[in-house]
Amino acid sequence: MFRNSLRSLSIATVTLTLGLAATPVLQAVALQSPATILAQVAPTNNSEKIRLNLTEKQKEQIETIREKQQQKIADVLVGEQRTRFLQSLQAGQKMKQALRSLNLTEQQQRQVREITEETRKEIYNTVLTPEQRQLLQKRQ
Repeated sequence: MFRNSLRSLSIATVTLTLGLAATPVLQAVALQSPATILAQVAPTNNSEKIRLNLTEKQKEQIETIREKQQQKIADVLVGEQRTRFLQSLQAGQKMKQALRSLNLTEQQQRQVREITEETRKEIYNTVLTPEQRQLLQKRQ
């Protein structure tokens, strides 16, 4: 159950990191189905979505990267923050929501942004195909 929650969370979080590089880090997109990854692009009047059609292997790679990201973020948090963050994720809450409720310091917010940007770049450069990267670039 925890693994399925992490998988759903991972898929939702990749949406955040891939599509929202120029927008606030803690903004996210709700997904209807984990079978198709949707990435929200830079805000427009009518929020457009991109279908990346990730393979199962890509989804697994992204999930592994996202799990590392969650651990890095947990390492930034202290005491009760860390406990609440991990419990929220385990309960199926989206990372954005879990982080918002923690009253992060400016330094923690900066560290979370840096971790998220590193994760986004890793996914973009190591997981996505040239065609998928091109599709994202067209929309940004």
